[in-house]
Amino acid sequence: MNDATIRVTRGGEYFGLGRSLRIFVDGSLAGRVRRNRTAEVRVAPGAHEVHVKMDWCRSEAQAVDVAGGEAVALRVTIPSTIWTHARAMRSDPNRFFRLERTDG
Repeated sequence: MNDATIRVTRGGEYFGLGRSLRIFVDGSLAGRVRRNRTAEVRVAPGAHEVHVKMDWCRSEAQAVDVAGGEAVALRVTIPSTIWTHARAMRSDPNRFFRLERTDG
């Protein structure tokens, strides 16, 4: 069986500067990604739900379907100012990080 790959890229935002985001696949911790880095997570081919989390803040789940030997790419973005950080944490910490597919 050929494994599939989920790539999660995190930009250079200053929020959580020295901390990793935890990557969850189908509800289980699958990896971590640091600032300005890309993490690769090997998964079985098929449908999966991916989200990232730091403390009580997380992203919404992103559904991906990846074939054996293939990869999907996701990018994490974070609110850009202290004011948007505070508003996002108060209004809905489950949508603090944005996780979007970047490979089409």
